Amino acid sequence: MPTGSVDTTKPGFRVRPYQTDASQGGNLAWTEDQLSGLYGPNTADLSGADASGYYTVDSVVNWNGTAGGTVDTFPGADAFPGGVTGSNYTEEALTYIEFPEAGTYTMGVNSDDGFGVWATGINPKDRLSSNAYAVGQYDSTRGSGDTLFQLSIAKAGIYPFRLVYFQAGGGANVSWFSVITNSDSTNYVLINDLSTPGALKSYSTAKIAPPFASSFVHSPAGFTITIQDDATALVASSLKVTLNGANLTVATSKSGNVTTVAYTAATLIPPGVTNLVSVQFTDSAQPANNGSASFTFVEPAYAAMPVSAMLPASAVDTTQRGFLYRMHQIDSSASGVLAANVAHAEAQLAGLLSDPITGEKYANITSAGTQPDGSYLIPTVLNFSLIRLPRKAFSIRLPDMRIPLILESTAPQATTWLEKSSPI
Repeated sequence: MPTGSVDTTKPGFRVRPYQTDASQGGNLAWTEDQLSGLYGPNTADLSGADASGYYTVDSVVNWNGTAGGTVDTFPGADAFPGGVTGSNYTEEALTYIEFPEAGTYTMGVNSDDGFGVWATGINPKDRLSSNAYAVGQYDSTRGSGDTLFQLSIAKAGIYPFRLVYFQAGGGANVSWFSVITNSDSTNYVLINDLSTPGALKSYSTAKIAPPFASSFVHSPAGFTITIQDDATALVASSLKVTLNGANLTVATSKSGNVTTVAYTAATLIPPGVTNLVSVQFTDSAQPANNGSASFTFVEPAYAAMPVSAMLPASAVDTTQRGFLYRMHQIDSSASGVLAANVAHAEAQLAGLLSDPITGEKYANITSAGTQPDGSYLIPTVLNFSLIRLPRKAFSIRLPDMRIPLILESTAPQATTWLEKSSPI
C-alpha cells in the first residue's frame, strides 16, 4: 500500500458474513457465487454491519461454531460475526497486514471446512485484479485442520489481503495465524494478536479504495464485465478492453455505483477455444489509481440455431403449452434385446424394424394417444419413470426363490435379483 494510505489507528478486519437457505457447495467457486448473491438473499444478521454488509472486528480471526471452542494452542474462540450458525454460510475478511521487514513469512489457517487467502490489489475486495494472487487455500470440506503457506515479502510495508471461509455442515471454525520460529520454539500466533510479541499487525481501514472488476459473464455472443466503484469512481473514458490481444469497442452503462461493460461479438465466439479478455482502467483519484483484470474462458460446445429456423409468431398457439409425446414399443422377445442407440430408436419410430425370423415388420404394441398420429398431449413437463417406489424405507421377506425387481434409477434400467430374506 502507498505510504500513509492505511489508517494504523484502526486495527483488525472488515468482515462480511453471508448465509443462504441454499446448501453450501463445499468449494470456493460456489462460495464466491454465494457472496455474489447467486444462491439467494443473505440471511445473516447484519444489524451491526455497515451499509455494505461489513462488520469491523478489531481483534483476531478466531471463530468457532461452539463458543469458546479451541484449535491448536489459541485462546477460546469467538462466535462467528453475523450470528451465523449451522451450515451454508461464508465469512469474507478484508484487512491490511503489516510486514515489518523483508523476508519469507509463513502463514496458516485452521479451518473446518475450507478457505482461501489472496494477496490482492490496492483494494482488498479486488479478487479479480491482475495483481491478486491466491497464496493459500483448502478448496473442499474437512474437519478442523491446518494449512500452511509461505509468502516472500520483497519490501517491508503494509499489504492488502482477503480471506474467505466457508461452512458446509458439521463442525465449524476458522483461525488465521502466522508461524513464528526462533532458536527455541515454533509458535502459531493469530494475526493481529496484539498481546503476543511478534504477531503480525493488521488494519481494517485505508484512505484509498479504487473501483474493481466484480464479475465476468460470457456467452458465444459476447461478454459483460461489471466494475464497482468504492471510495473513488471509475473513469469510463479510461477503459481499454482487449480480446486475445485485439482492442475492442465496448458499450458501458451505469446503475448506482456499478458500471456494466458489454461487448457484442460480430460473429459467434467459437467453442473449444481458449480466450483471454483483459480490461484496464483508472479511477477519479488525484493522482489516479490504475486498475486491471484478466479473464480466461472457453465456450462449451453449442448448437447455433439459424434465424431461418425460427417460427413466425402466428404459427404457434401459445395458449396450448406442453408437448406431443409419441411412444413406440415392440415385442422382440424372439430376437433378444435390440440395439440401444439413437439410430435404432429412429428406425423403430419409423416402423422400419423387422423380425429377423419372419421378415415381418414389428408392430407398435403401445396404446395410442388421443392425437391423430397416436401421440399423447402432455400439458406439463417431460419427467417420466418406468416405476416409482414410495420414498420410504421398507423390508420384505421373500419365499425361497429369486425374483427380478426393477428399481428407479438415474442409471440405465437394470435387473436386480433379491435372495430370500433380503431387505430392501
